[in-house]
Amino acid sequence: MRSTHSSAIFIQTLAVINCLSMKLIYTIITLIAVSTSFGQFKNLFYIDTTSGMVLPQSRLGNLASKYFWDGKYDSSLFYLDSLEKVQPYKDYYDEPLQINKMLVYARLGNTNEFKPRVQSWIASQDTNAICTCLEESPIFSLYYNQGWYKKLISNCWKLKRNVSYSNVELTDRLGYLGMIDQNSLICKTSYGERCGEITDSLLEINVKTLASLIDTLNLPSKSEIGHIGRAAIFMVILHADFNPELQLRIAERMLAQLESYPPDWVAFITDRALSYNGKPQRYGFYRSKLHEDEIERINKNRIAIGLEPISPE
Repeated sequence: MRSTHSSAIFIQTLAVINCLSMKLIYTIITLIAVSTSFGQFKNLFYIDTTSGMVLPQSRLGNLASKYFWDGKYDSSLFYLDSLEKVQPYKDYYDEPLQINKMLVYARLGNTNEFKPRVQSWIASQDTNAICTCLEESPIFSLYYNQGWYKKLISNCWKLKRNVSYSNVELTDRLGYLGMIDQNSLICKTSYGERCGEITDSLLEINVKTLASLIDTLNLPSKSEIGHIGRAAIFMVILHADFNPELQLRIAERMLAQLESYPPDWVAFITDRALSYNGKPQRYGFYRSKLHEDEIERINKNRIAIGLEPISPE
């Protein structure tokens, strides 16, 4: 999505563009985790798939994306800095913003700013696909021949070499479903009616395929499918708004596996299914829709699954 698509309120896949290997496809799915510590904020992140930048819904974010795409990296950085100052700045905003800045600094050749951010990015990911991305993405081409960068990639492979999942085939299948989900939504958001009916049908098939997998194999654990597979499950189920019963059923199964599925994911899916169908929220994910007399009940539910209580505004 470019800057004209600021109406998108869904979470798009977090990606760095132009990493062309299949391994990077899984990196794209994996990086959804960067923006899924949701809490109760009002501005969701989406991806500018052309620039690869993860942006909140705001004019500043749109301008940062536009200038990145135009190759005007100083201007992009200016708007990212401005965004950092005006957004309600909590921990869940920090990591996506720093990734965006990392991409800008990479294009500017600002090693002092780029280096600590790329090191932090490597440390935060549990997939070796990130190493392939650093090796192959043209975004980082200014550093290809620099000794410290070559050493960084070598260390990346050492750190991530043993990252694996016990069910690689299932992880691959889930990653594919996640890509279908994201590409369909990008098309629908970008082109509206021109591909709306097609994507609606495709999303429905996608959801049915995932539901069948889960019913057959049960909900896979972190050790089986890692971040890649779990993030794909989260995205596909989150967007299954035509089947709220399925959303709630899968959310309940996630709730039984909080060691593999974060409570924020459970809250987001559950409250989306309930709220979209005119029912009271369970965890208060959509903070702006809550009434004061719901706070006590909401907080009991939040605490029970390991979320922080929310305060009355």
